[in-house]
Amino acid sequence: MTQKQRCYWCKRSIEDENDMVVKNINTGFLGLSEQRVAFHTVCREEYDKKKKRETILILSICAAIILVPLIYILIQFLIHSW
Repeated sequence: MTQKQRCYWCKRSIEDENDMVVKNINTGFLGLSEQRVAFHTVCREEYDKKKKRETILILSICAAIILVPLIYILIQFLIHSW
């Protein structure tokens, strides 16, 4: 008897194999390792949306960390050059 696959996202068993999607995901520290996991089709879409939001947030924070000091320095330069 084969063991039923469990959805990585919702942890419920996948009853219908037509509803199953297998995807490579990055795991571990800094995503350095990769594993193949099963998802329900809907759960995979939710997982992808969450990961996209997290990526946008991280990039926004990094851009802010770089740009805010540069803008401050530029403003200070402009103020003192008048």
